[in-house]
Amino acid sequence: SKEGMLPYKQPDSIEWRVRVFKSKCESVKYYIEILNTKQVYTEFRKARDMSFNRDPIRMAKALDSFSTNKEYEKHVIEVIKKLRNESK
Repeated sequence: SKEGMLPYKQPDSIEWRVRVFKSKCESVKYYIEILNTKQVYTEFRKARDMSFNRDPIRMAKALDSFSTNKEYEKHVIEVIKKLRNESK
């Protein structure tokens, strides 16, 4: 779809755009919707459902399909660990 923002240094001829949200909350809501509905995140949902204590690191390891950046999973895990340390 050609709705949204043209990615930096990409030609106008590309067929896709970056989705634009009105607020951070709207983007998080959409992210959760994607995780809860898209087939590619079936393994994430299984990990979430099987995780009795809702281990966020275990769930993050099932997010490898979310980003083309191969470091995405690692970055999410680092953020989780940082937030855990800040809450102590």
